[in-house]
Amino acid sequence: MALFPHKLAAVRAGLGWIGKSSLLITREHGPRVYLATVLVDCDIEPDRPVLESGCGGCTACVEACPYLCIKDLNWHSGTPREELLDVYLCNAKREEAIKSKGRKDECGQCLLACPYGKGA
Repeated sequence: MALFPHKLAAVRAGLGWIGKSSLLITREHGPRVYLATVLVDCDIEPDRPVLESGCGGCTACVEACPYLCIKDLNWHSGTPREELLDVYLCNAKREEAIKSKGRKDECGQCLLACPYGKGA
């Protein structure tokens, strides 16, 4: 687990929501984002936090997952990651792929399938 919950901070800052794949999804870039957090000691007007999924009935990532790790449930504020994704199976399969094929063949099919942010 990360020392700081970057995805949670991003959601609370209004940057996006947690997708069915348990990844942060932004409207502009989809799940194709890297997160870093800067902590500051000043007053900043926050954006409105995102409280529920924008995925709706989309199942692109669910259908793309070769290991059936994604459970096809929509996130809402407070949903544990384990309800959305079999994290242990996903990590185990990803590690197997890296060991046998190298980092270039790490899975990522859910990232590729998400329609949000394609072409950005």
